[in-house]
Amino acid sequence: MDNETSNRGMNQAFIITGILIALLAIGIVGYYINDANTNAEAQGQGFTPSAPPSGEAPPGKVWSYEHGHWHDAF
Repeated sequence: MDNETSNRGMNQAFIITGILIALLAIGIVGYYINDANTNAEAQGQGFTPSAPPSGEAPPGKVWSYEHGHWHDAF
């Protein structure tokens, strides 16, 4: 009987370990799929430069199309 009880315990340990590994694998795959979707959405937004406000630039300033505000010229 001891041998049979020991085998049941080992079988339960293998089943629990297998379930934990499967859950870990599902979590890792889900993380990478979600990360790939997030990156694709961010890349699809593209870059839209902003036009400078009307009128003259403030002295010593240049318009940054990338940032949408004035920067020091030097």
